[in-house]
Amino acid sequence: MHGAAKKLMEKKDFKDLDADGDGVVSQNEITTALADMKVDGQEAEQAKREILQHVDKDGDGVISQEEFRSARADVADVKQAQAAEKKVLVRSILSGTYSDVSKRLLQEKSFQELDKDGDGRVTEQEVSVALASMSVNRQEATQATAELMQQADKDGDGTISQEELLQAKAEVGGVGTFREPKSLTRSLLALTYSDIAKRLLQEKSFKELDKDRV
Repeated sequence: MHGAAKKLMEKKDFKDLDADGDGVVSQNEITTALADMKVDGQEAEQAKREILQHVDKDGDGVISQEEFRSARADVADVKQAQAAEKKVLVRSILSGTYSDVSKRLLQEKSFQELDKDGDGRVTEQEVSVALASMSVNRQEATQATAELMQQADKDGDGTISQEELLQAKAEVGGVGTFREPKSLTRSLLALTYSDIAKRLLQEKSFKELDKDRV
């Protein structure tokens, strides 16, 4: 759902919509609820059609409490998924700011090479030792160690697990695939389009929009 239809499903409870208390939400009650939200005219009619299309599963022209509850859960799931996707994108963008020294270590060193004592975790000291073996000067090594521990240690326990190292490697292109920060930024910005803008972009071709084309 988009725009006013989505907003109504997020903001209104079943009791708010079922004004006469008969256990179902009629089309007139949907129209009234939209009017309360300052939505009227063609926009209200479009929103009402969209709500009935997505929520009225049995097609009887009204919305039962069960249908409303199911649709409300779907809207919440989509919202949570979008929020989670934004967080992942932001984290990935920020992770793309590794320095050249940090990137070099992630690309050249395996987990086994870093985990000198074989305890399954890479400590700050082990990162420092690895950087020293790469002939990195002290200042750069100190900076890279702090950077790696801050960005690669996702759970904040002060060490880097094998899974965390693999994720960091993927982020800098050491293994797997990693999208460049610019493309990630574009993806993040795409998530900020309004529902109406997204719908237009999804449904209309360039030729349909370019009305004055000769």
